Amino acid sequence: MEIDKSFDAEMLRIKILNPNWLPWIGKDFNSITDKRILIVGESNYLTEDVDVTQKDYIRKLIEKDGTHMGWYEANKFIARRHLKLEKILSVNIDIEAEKRTFWHNAAYYNFIQTPLESRMEKDRPHFSLYLEGWEVFFQLLDILKPRYCIMNGVNSYNHFYEDTAEAFGYFTMEKNILNKIGNAYPRKILLKNKNFGNRIKVLFIKHSSLPMKIENWNKFITSELK
Repeated sequence: MEIDKSFDAEMLRIKILNPNWLPWIGKDFNSITDKRILIVGESNYLTEDVDVTQKDYIRKLIEKDGTHMGWYEANKFIARRHLKLEKILSVNIDIEAEKRTFWHNAAYYNFIQTPLESRMEKDRPHFSLYLEGWEVFFQLLDILKPRYCIMNGVNSYNHFYEDTAEAFGYFTMEKNILNKIGNAYPRKILLKNKNFGNRIKVLFIKHSSLPMKIENWNKFITSELK
């Protein structure tokens, strides 16, 4: 598994972070100085093809769906949400080397820190899980220091509170629901770390498991990653 484990000890100090769900940190992520990308999925499910109780669950998921390495040959199913997400992020999914380069430069984890029974409405995460998710998120920002965060789904935006951000050392410079794309509204939050002064752009897109015009969301992301 070609990942960077140099952040692990620090991340394991985040009490709410499920230790089996340490983020995927691509092997070249730490060499990116100005445009690091942290991709944030939404939830972890007991019905995934990778057992969520496995150590390094998230890392195995991205190793399989993103880089097609490791145990990929024994299980060729690739979640459509990841294929669509790659297209939104301008990755040519037909070129293995390009996929691997992208994921070796990026970081990824899922926002909700408790596994859900299913994707049915009755099993959707409740309020407190989103609040815990934001607490983990801000602590990961301190450790990983991304320039951009791509949130795959908009639900977490509805539970973002400026007071919580400030408690973790981040001022909210901007918080907006943007012009509609298809039948969904992208969102954007611009954060500034009050200690280091670095700015982080957090972009919320329609969840890639849902029907969408990929090219329109690609245009949005491309225009914002500048």
